[in-house]
Amino acid sequence: PASSLWFASIVQSRTAHQLKTMPLFDVIQVQFDKKIMEIAQYFRYQSADSKETIIVEGEVPDDFFLLVSGKVEVSQNDQTICELVAGDYFGELALLEGGNSKRKATVKTLTNCTLMCCTSDAFKTILRIVPEFIEHFNNVKEKYNKMDLERNTE
Repeated sequence: PASSLWFASIVQSRTAHQLKTMPLFDVIQVQFDKKIMEIAQYFRYQSADSKETIIVEGEVPDDFFLLVSGKVEVSQNDQTICELVAGDYFGELALLEGGNSKRKATVKTLTNCTLMCCTSDAFKTILRIVPEFIEHFNNVKEKYNKMDLERNTE
């Protein structure tokens, strides 16, 4: 029992250290280290091989993802929108919308990837711990909506 607690704290510390390197966490203004340690417990590591589908457009959302290493492609209606690299994240929009929202894009790996992910319930808890994320994600959502509008009017 004591050794499993020790191991869990090591994993949480490693996860917290990884989170600190991600640009997303720069939005945390107050109690940075405390909040990082608190939210680290909600993330788990996941590996994905090249050409693996992580998110499918139209599916019900269940996870939020941080890209630790590798590269992914984001597409809508089989059209590539962008590529994401280490430090980027995806899956937040549908989780923010909640209710009966669906994934708005498909995300496939272009290389072998390491991801950190959390469940939709954990994501909600993280938003309570780090309320700064709500404004940040809403700004990102507005940006994506503008991009969608521009694509649809071309």
